[in-house]
Amino acid sequence: MFDIGWSEFLFLAVLVLIVVGPQELPGLMRRLGQMTSALRNAALQFQLNLKALDRETEISELKKFADNVSPKNMLSQIEDDISDAMAPPEIVEPIESVQILAEPDETSSSSGEDKKDD
Repeated sequence: MFDIGWSEFLFLAVLVLIVVGPQELPGLMRRLGQMTSALRNAALQFQLNLKALDRETEISELKKFADNVSPKNMLSQIEDDISDAMAPPEIVEPIESVQILAEPDETSSSSGEDKKDD
């Protein structure tokens, strides 16, 4: 986790022993253990609460789905789907763009009369 080797750990242990002293060391280790235990318990409670919240959300989604699956709702949804499928397709291009494409192009078509005047 912290990537501490045995030599660094031994150095830290000797340093703590010198700074704290042999009389205070057992109390310090006990408090450190209690704090570690409290942190682990808090993390465990947090995970349990998240899992419970996830289960509640999943249950509410299942209830919504079950309410929407009634035979009447299914029948109306099928009728809507059939009427949508039977409806004529919408015209995507406006009529003006079709008329522009239908008009003859003046630059590409030249009549024989224009050539005689030259």
